[in-house]
Amino acid sequence: MIEGLKKISQEILGNFPGVEIYNLKLSKLHNDYYIQIELDNLFDPYGSVTIDTCENFSKEFINVLDERLLGDKLQFNLPVDLNIDNYTLEVSSAGAERELRIPRDLERFKDLPLKVRFLNESEKEEQKIVKFISIEEEDSILFEEYLTKQQKRNTKLKQKLNNLKLKQQNIIKINLFLDI
Repeated sequence: MIEGLKKISQEILGNFPGVEIYNLKLSKLHNDYYIQIELDNLFDPYGSVTIDTCENFSKEFINVLDERLLGDKLQFNLPVDLNIDNYTLEVSSAGAERELRIPRDLERFKDLPLKVRFLNESEKEEQKIVKFISIEEEDSILFEEYLTKQQKRNTKLKQKLNNLKLKQQNIIKINLFLDI
């Protein structure tokens, strides 16, 4: 029944150029529903969405949802027991250290440092800070190791940065990394 909520979100997005739904979740605890919507700003280098955008999207979403809930819920593919008094809505930005969708987001965030968790050749989990270079043949992704600001401060010598080639199936998770 989340399809009805996705449809409402897509309708509202027309009023928010460059904004898209990053994630939408619907959960139920006892008789109450919890709707979480994370927004992504395609025009922002980090994908950040302003508080005003979240607030305005939330208001529009509530108006449309409440209107639909007072009508035929099944027509709009909404849960039958969902009503205007038993849901909570949370609208937020996907976040500065969001998880990237592979391979879709890699090119978009090419110039930013990424934290990648992966299985190495010994099948042990590792984590490195990298920058995306390219998608290679055979479902591999090429990264360049990245020196964080702290590592640069702690290192007097110029370090040669190594490339890291990972098979996509060995990547557990990639997040944006804020280097502050």
